[in-house]
Formats: sequence, C-alpha cells, structure tokens
Amino acid sequence: MPNFNLVNEKWIPCIVNGQIQTLGLLQTLIASHEIEAVYDPSPVVTASLHRLLLAILHRNFGPTELSKWKKLWEKGKWEEKILRDYFAKTISRFNLFDANYPFYQCASLSFSYEVPISKLFHELSSGNNATLFDHTTE
Repeated sequence: MPNFNLVNEKWIPCIVNGQIQTLGLLQTLIASHEIEAVYDPSPVVTASLHRLLLAILHRNFGPTELSKWKKLWEKGKWEEKILRDYFAKTISRFNLFDANYPFYQCASLSFSYEVPISKLFHELSSGNNATLFDHTTE
C-alpha cells in the first residue's frame, strides 16, 4: 500500500525568500517565522491549509488567555520540541493512504456515487454548482 505522511512529505506550497518551496507539516510549523506566505493558486486550498495549520497549533499551544497568546507571539516562533513530540505521538494519523484511518477521509467509502474530479475544486464551476470564483462553464 502506498504511503504519504503529511508530517514529513513535502506538499505545502510556501514562499520563502521570494521562492516557492514545498514543506511538510512539521517543517512548515517549525520554520513559520521564516515563511512569507503559505500560498496556492486556489484560494480554497490556501484557506484550507491555514485552517489545518491553525488547528494543529491550537491543539498544541491553544492558550485560553490573551496574556498567554501575547507571550507566544513575543517568542516569534513555535517551540519545536512540543511540535516534534506531538507529531511523534500522532504521526500514523497523518498518513494519507492508511488502511484504517486515511487522513481526512473515510476508509470504507463506497464508490456508488462517483462524480467528476472537478467537483473537488470548489472554486471551479462544474455541473450545477455556483460560479463563485470561476465564471466559466463546462
């Protein structure tokens, strides 16, 4: 079975020193103070990446008080040991092709309702969906 672990595989498009680099989840968070932007041509993908990264940060650092957030902000970067420990414990849950727990997917999904792949790109019009970002038709 193929293996693609989102923690270490390079898949997140980041702009570093004006150049696009792809980084894994761990490296993106550790080097976040050096990254100018997380960017994908699709605004939906960019927003989704920001939400995923923020969820991981909340899980590991999520202080409940403004003063604690301020202390985190003043450090200027995330504590690497906390992130490494978290991913060491949960790395199996970030495997895109895991047989039992594929990341953000259902392993027992039925293929009885197959649709065109264009349905995955919510910013593009396809079938009868609204043309929010893309004003072309099929």
